[in-house]
Amino acid sequence: MPPQERLTRVDSNGVRVDRRTVLRGILGLGTLAAVPGLAACGQSDNGATASSPAATPTGTATTGGSQSAPAPQPAVRASANGVLATNLTATNSQLTVLGETIDTMVYEGSLPAPTFRVNPGDTLRLTLTNNLSPIGNQGGMGQMGGQGQGGMADMSDNGTNLHTHGLHVSPTGNSDNVFLDIAPGASQDYEIKVPADHWGGLNWYHPHRHGSVSLQVLGGMAGALIVSGPLDEVPEVAAATEQVLVLQRIQNGPAMIARMSSMHDNRFLSLSGNPAFTTNGHINPQVRMRPGEVQRWQIVNADPIDYFDLALLDQRRAPLPGGLKFLARDGMTLPVLTKADAHLMVPGNRFDILVQAPTNAGTFTLTGRTAVGFGQPDIDFLTVQVTGAPKPMSLPTRLPSQVTPIAANQVTARRNVTYGSWQGAMSVNGVTFDQGPDVMALKVGTIEEWTIQNLTNQQHAFHIHTNPFFVVAENGKPVPEPAFWDTYPIPPATGPDAPGSITVRMHPVDFTGKIVQHCHILPHEDAGMMGVVDLV
Repeated sequence: MPPQERLTRVDSNGVRVDRRTVLRGILGLGTLAAVPGLAACGQSDNGATASSPAATPTGTATTGGSQSAPAPQPAVRASANGVLATNLTATNSQLTVLGETIDTMVYEGSLPAPTFRVNPGDTLRLTLTNNLSPIGNQGGMGQMGGQGQGGMADMSDNGTNLHTHGLHVSPTGNSDNVFLDIAPGASQDYEIKVPADHWGGLNWYHPHRHGSVSLQVLGGMAGALIVSGPLDEVPEVAAATEQVLVLQRIQNGPAMIARMSSMHDNRFLSLSGNPAFTTNGHINPQVRMRPGEVQRWQIVNADPIDYFDLALLDQRRAPLPGGLKFLARDGMTLPVLTKADAHLMVPGNRFDILVQAPTNAGTFTLTGRTAVGFGQPDIDFLTVQVTGAPKPMSLPTRLPSQVTPIAANQVTARRNVTYGSWQGAMSVNGVTFDQGPDVMALKVGTIEEWTIQNLTNQQHAFHIHTNPFFVVAENGKPVPEPAFWDTYPIPPATGPDAPGSITVRMHPVDFTGKIVQHCHILPHEDAGMMGVVDLV
């Protein structure tokens, strides 16, 4: 594991502060403040979690020690009578941490954005309004290209659009169409129809306008999107207090980070600036669980840069054995409850887990530990105080998985895909998005096996829209437990003739039209590491 470098700066009182002190000490100091319209705050001096007006707690919060207290929850917008009709406005805002002001861009004036809840068969009708300020040619953003339609385009106007990451829906028209372009001052009506047989699970939404994606997601534009399903009806799951946890990295200068992505490694990007790492807009909120209690945590990694070695750490900073009890990954329910001490979480991943508090009083943390190739010290996203009367609860023994594995004998075609760099930019199949893009035809109804090669010595996170993929091998070796994902790390190359690779199987169904595949380290995508897949 790389050494944990400590970033330091001088606060508004002239005191030298390191980033670890900012993240771990800020709760007691009560110095994380939200400038008008931004839902972000620390913990008040009396120990209660201070919720912002834009956050809507859904559990039982109390300052006593006998009941559970969930983390401050994002506001919820749920469908009714088969429709979720809502507005979403993108605006500029600011966050103040220890006297430092961070410029942000958020939906609905809150960090994170509201959680959307829909059912299979519902329609999401949404009007997205872009009230973002133009950024000029900040950090060279104006040099980046457009929507893959040929030629170069000026990204300095801060145009935007919307992607429902994880949904199996149409990519055309005014559905989940990432080629739409909404200029500042303009609005776009979306109508996204969720299929009646859509699997239940945790997804999320964020901008996807090439050239400004990392700028806007680093600014805070992200929210959870949950599709109900049979997993919710499992008695042991239904009995658990549910917490939606959106993990975000917020910092100044994201345009410069995007520009540097093709010139520096991931460790450099990870350590750039002095970011704030938030959970539901709060720095390391403190919550309570009773001994033996089980909670359901639905976790979104909305950080567009960092990989995390996610774990539950005890007071000695050791992982709780089997502490992560997986119900689902990337929105897809697993066949059985799967336990792990820790698990790599890359940008865009979602983990749906059960967490059971130890039987003894104490504390533990949800921590993103330093991942290989990245540089941030351990990030405590959530601290849990185990206190009060015991509340023994059971774990499920069976889960209602809704996805079917893809066997090798079902494969009808195979192909190789390469992720690399070219003339100071990032590429897919040797072509940058701006100067191409690379376009691959994929026939709906066929089953293909792709070997996706990483030609660089850096980590890249493979993501494709509309249809998830079934991971069967890494570096040519079968994985112990093949599984469906929609975002997955490609190992780095170990030499000029030794690319890293993953092998995945895809079975596109239902929808035709142009979608994209790309690296979900979003500065890499902005730098050109995205290609078009034409579903035909």
